[in-house]
Amino acid sequence: MSDLTPIIIINAGRSGSQFIVRMLQECNNSIEINHEFNLLKFKPELVKYNFYKNQQSKIKLLNKFNEYYIKKIINKDHWIDSSYVLTDTLLIKTLAENFPELRIIHLVRHGELVVSSWYNKLNEEIYEEKAINKLISGLEKKTLFPPIEKKYYWNIESNRGITEKSFIKLSQFEKICLHWKKSILTGIEAYKLVKKGNYIQIRLEDLVSKENVKNQLTGFIFEGCKLVNKKVNMKPHNINMKKQFFLTDDQLQSFSKICSKELNLLGYKPGSHKKIIY
Repeated sequence: MSDLTPIIIINAGRSGSQFIVRMLQECNNSIEINHEFNLLKFKPELVKYNFYKNQQSKIKLLNKFNEYYIKKIINKDHWIDSSYVLTDTLLIKTLAENFPELRIIHLVRHGELVVSSWYNKLNEEIYEEKAINKLISGLEKKTLFPPIEKKYYWNIESNRGITEKSFIKLSQFEKICLHWKKSILTGIEAYKLVKKGNYIQIRLEDLVSKENVKNQLTGFIFEGCKLVNKKVNMKPHNINMKKQFFLTDDQLQSFSKICSKELNLLGYKPGSHKKIIY
C-alpha cells in the first residue's frame, strides 16, 4: 500500500475531461495533472477482459495495469488523472487496494450531448463498423488482433467469449449510447469502492456556470483553494470542430430507449441539451 492519495476523474469521454484538467492546472500549477495517462498501454487488455471475463484475461489486465499505471504513480507526491478508461470497476478496485485514500470525481454531462459529440465529431474513433468487426474477429480468435489504436478497442457485449447477437445488431450510434449508459452506471456505483467522503459527482453544466460548484471541486482537490473566475478560462477546451450538432428525432428515440433511466438518475431532462450553451 502507498500513502499517496491519487485523484481520478472518471467520465464517459466527451464530457469536459480535458477542460477540467486545464482548469485545475490554472488553479494550481504545482501539482501534476494528467489526461488519459498511458491509456493505450492497458486498454486493449481491459477490453479483452471485459469480453472474456476469465481468470487468464484478468491476470493479463492487472499485470499491464500494474506495470503501466500503478508502478508509474506509486512514488509520486501527488497524482490527478482525468480518464474515461478508468471508469471500470476492476480498475477502481485495484487502485483502491493499492491506494486506500483514493478519491474519485465522477464528471458527467448531458448524455444527448455526449453521444452527439462522439458520433458527429469523432465518428471514426468509436465503434466504427470496420474497426469493431476487426476487434470482434480477434476476440473470437478468427484473426489476429488489430493494431493498438484507439479506434479498435471498445467494450463488446459478450456471453462466454461469443459476441452477443443483440449487440451486433446495434447501429454505431446505439453502441455509443450503450457506452454512455454503462459508463454512467459504473461511475454512479464507484462511491462504494472508496472511503466515505472520497467521492463526488460533478455535472459539467454546473461546473461552468455555478461558482459554488467550482469551489466544491477545487476544495475537494486543493484544500483552501478558491477558484477565481478572472484567473481561470472557463471556456470549453477540447473542441476539434466548432459546431454543435443536435440529434435527429430517430437518434433521440434510440437514445431514450437505451439511456432514459440513466439520464434521469443524473437529473437531466430529455431534449434539454438544446438549451445548454457553453
